[in-house]
Amino acid sequence: DIPSTVLKTTVDTVVEQCVSFVGVDVNTCSVDLLEHVTGLNKKTATAVCEFRRKNGPIVCRFQLKCVKGLSEHAFKMCSGFVRIHGKQDNSTAAYRPNPLDATSIHPESYPIVER
Repeated sequence: DIPSTVLKTTVDTVVEQCVSFVGVDVNTCSVDLLEHVTGLNKKTATAVCEFRRKNGPIVCRFQLKCVKGLSEHAFKMCSGFVRIHGKQDNSTAAYRPNPLDATSIHPESYPIVER
Protein backbone atom coordinates (compact mmCIF):
# COMPACT_ATOMS: atom_id res chain seq x y z
CA ASP A 1 0.00 0.00 0.00
CA ILE A 2 1.06 3.54 -0.79
CA PRO A 3 0.18 6.34 1.62
CA SER A 4 -2.50 8.58 0.07
CA THR A 5 -0.39 11.73 0.47
CA VAL A 6 2.51 10.16 -1.43
CA LEU A 7 0.16 8.94 -4.16
CA LYS A 8 -1.48 12.37 -4.53
CA THR A 9 1.87 14.16 -4.67
CA THR A 10 3.19 11.71 -7.26
CA VAL A 11 0.08 11.93 -9.45
CA ASP A 12 0.07 15.75 -9.24
CA THR A 13 3.73 15.84 -10.29
CA VAL A 14 3.11 13.57 -13.28
CA VAL A 15 0.06 15.61 -14.37
CA GLU A 16 2.04 18.87 -14.12
CA GLN A 17 4.86 17.38 -16.19
CA CYS A 18 2.41 16.20 -18.86
CA VAL A 19 0.66 19.58 -18.95
CA SER A 20 4.01 21.35 -19.29
CA PHE A 21 5.13 19.05 -22.08
CA VAL A 22 1.89 18.72 -24.08
CA GLY A 23 -0.21 21.72 -23.01
CA VAL A 24 -3.99 21.79 -22.56
CA ASP A 25 -6.87 22.85 -24.79
CA VAL A 26 -8.19 25.84 -22.86
CA ASN A 27 -11.65 25.43 -24.40
CA THR A 28 -12.21 21.82 -23.37
CA CYS A 29 -10.16 21.11 -20.26
CA SER A 30 -11.59 20.94 -16.76
CA VAL A 31 -10.73 23.15 -13.81
CA ASP A 32 -8.90 20.18 -12.28
CA LEU A 33 -6.56 19.95 -15.27
CA LEU A 34 -6.28 23.69 -15.89
CA GLU A 35 -5.08 24.33 -12.35
CA HIS A 36 -1.94 22.30 -13.15
CA VAL A 37 -0.92 24.82 -15.84
CA THR A 38 2.07 26.91 -14.77
CA GLY A 39 0.87 30.30 -13.52
CA LEU A 40 -2.67 29.14 -12.68
CA ASN A 41 -4.23 27.89 -9.48
CA LYS A 42 -7.67 26.62 -8.52
CA LYS A 43 -9.11 30.16 -8.34
CA THR A 44 -7.76 31.36 -11.69
CA ALA A 45 -8.53 28.04 -13.39
CA THR A 46 -12.11 28.36 -12.18
CA ALA A 47 -12.22 31.95 -13.47
CA VAL A 48 -11.02 30.81 -16.92
CA CYS A 49 -13.72 28.12 -17.07
CA GLU A 50 -16.37 30.60 -15.90
CA PHE A 51 -15.24 33.12 -18.53
CA ARG A 52 -15.51 30.40 -21.17
CA ARG A 53 -18.99 29.44 -19.94
CA LYS A 54 -20.26 33.04 -20.05
CA ASN A 55 -18.55 34.18 -23.26
CA GLY A 56 -18.21 31.06 -25.37
CA PRO A 57 -14.97 29.53 -26.59
CA ILE A 58 -11.76 31.46 -26.12
CA VAL A 59 -10.64 32.65 -29.55
CA CYS A 60 -6.98 33.48 -28.92
CA ARG A 61 -4.48 33.45 -26.09
CA PHE A 62 -4.63 37.23 -25.67
CA GLN A 63 -8.30 36.94 -24.75
CA LEU A 64 -7.17 35.29 -21.51
CA LYS A 65 -6.20 38.80 -20.37
CA CYS A 66 -9.94 39.49 -20.03
CA VAL A 67 -10.38 36.79 -17.39
CA LYS A 68 -11.13 38.39 -14.04
CA GLY A 69 -8.35 37.71 -11.56
CA LEU A 70 -5.77 36.59 -14.13
CA SER A 71 -2.83 38.95 -13.71
CA GLU A 72 -0.38 39.93 -16.44
CA HIS A 73 2.24 37.77 -14.71
CA ALA A 74 -0.11 34.76 -14.66
CA PHE A 75 -0.87 35.33 -18.35
CA LYS A 76 2.83 35.34 -19.20
CA MET A 77 3.36 32.16 -17.20
CA CYS A 78 0.39 30.19 -18.55
CA SER A 79 0.06 31.34 -22.16
CA GLY A 80 2.72 29.01 -23.52
CA PHE A 81 0.97 25.97 -22.04
CA VAL A 82 -2.60 26.55 -23.21
CA ARG A 83 -3.69 25.62 -26.71
CA ILE A 84 -6.53 26.95 -28.83
CA HIS A 85 -7.36 24.69 -31.75
CA GLY A 86 -9.34 25.58 -34.82
CA LYS A 87 -11.36 28.58 -35.84
CA GLN A 88 -13.75 29.78 -33.17
CA ASP A 89 -17.16 31.12 -34.20
CA ASN A 90 -17.22 34.03 -31.77
CA SER A 91 -14.20 35.96 -33.02
CA THR A 92 -14.45 39.73 -32.78
CA ALA A 93 -12.48 42.62 -34.17
CA ALA A 94 -10.42 42.62 -30.96
CA TYR A 95 -9.72 38.89 -30.89
CA ARG A 96 -8.96 36.84 -33.97
CA PRO A 97 -7.82 33.21 -34.10
CA ASN A 98 -4.08 32.78 -34.53
CA PRO A 99 -2.65 29.44 -35.74
CA LEU A 100 0.27 29.91 -33.33
CA ASP A 101 -2.17 29.59 -30.42
CA ALA A 102 -2.29 25.83 -31.10
CA THR A 103 1.47 25.53 -30.58
CA SER A 104 3.91 25.76 -27.69
CA ILE A 105 5.29 29.04 -29.06
CA HIS A 106 4.89 31.76 -26.43
CA PRO A 107 2.99 34.90 -27.54
CA GLU A 108 6.08 36.99 -26.79
CA SER A 109 7.79 35.17 -29.69
CA TYR A 110 4.97 35.60 -32.23
CA PRO A 111 6.58 38.64 -33.93
CA ILE A 112 9.78 36.65 -34.54
CA VAL A 113 7.91 33.64 -35.93
CA GLU A 114 5.65 35.79 -38.11
CA ARG A 115 8.56 37.47 -39.92
